[in-house]
Amino acid sequence: MTDMDEDRKARSPMMAGVVVVSIVLLPLLYVLSVGPVEWLVTRGYINPNSAAGEVLQGIYLPIRWLMGVSPWFKSFMTWYLRLCVLG
Repeated sequence: MTDMDEDRKARSPMMAGVVVVSIVLLPLLYVLSVGPVEWLVTRGYINPNSAAGEVLQGIYLPIRWLMGVSPWFKSFMTWYLRLCVLG
């Protein structure tokens, strides 16, 4: 076995961990990022009718769609957004 093979085997579990964390963590962070954005909008830091507001509406369109088709997700997001806005 060469040093290259040993190095590849040593990196393999680390890469698997990175992939798993990415698959789980990135979507979770995406969903949870709606809260701070909603806080900024409700306090007037971001105008929903501005260019930035329209871009954000596009970015979060999948979440709005999911809220429309999943009562559980809509309930969770309503609770979460209320928590973020009312603080």
